[in-house]
Amino acid sequence: LPVTVNGRMFPREDVDLWEFQAVSGQVVWAEVVAARLGSPLDSHLEVLDSAGRVLAENADFFGADSFLRFTAPADGTYQVRIRDAAFGGLQHYVYRLTLSAGPRVDAVYPLGGRRGSVLPLALRGSGLSGGGGEADSVVRDVALPAGAPADFEYRLAAGSAETNPFWLQLDDLDEYL
Repeated sequence: LPVTVNGRMFPREDVDLWEFQAVSGQVVWAEVVAARLGSPLDSHLEVLDSAGRVLAENADFFGADSFLRFTAPADGTYQVRIRDAAFGGLQHYVYRLTLSAGPRVDAVYPLGGRRGSVLPLALRGSGLSGGGGEADSVVRDVALPAGAPADFEYRLAAGSAETNPFWLQLDDLDEYL
């Protein structure tokens, strides 16, 4: 971890399994990007322990794309199982699955600010304070570049790693909260 794999649900009723190692207490997240790529896949995602027990599952977190986060209860091998919710599948049922134990931003407030200013961002997610916690909230001052575009992609440093990218809206107007 981290790893991103590209896959396809083909033929119909296909189920893909991906294995990874985790240690006890490690927070791992999995995100499917399919519908956001234009794929007809309506993903259903599950995490299983070495005995085949389902530890976490999700469908339709980001529209038809799945997302989940779980804490590994023990050291060992885990599996992520992905399928179409209706057991469909054809050659164009493609997906991108990212598995990571790294920091992740789930929510940010405010959603943007004035170019060239320093903006205090309230962030929620996991591992944001540099630890491996499942739920995390931090406030960070972020310098917004003066020449940045209106849709600005940002990654936050958290310990020795960076978060997933998230979007901020920038403009040249005064901001009021």
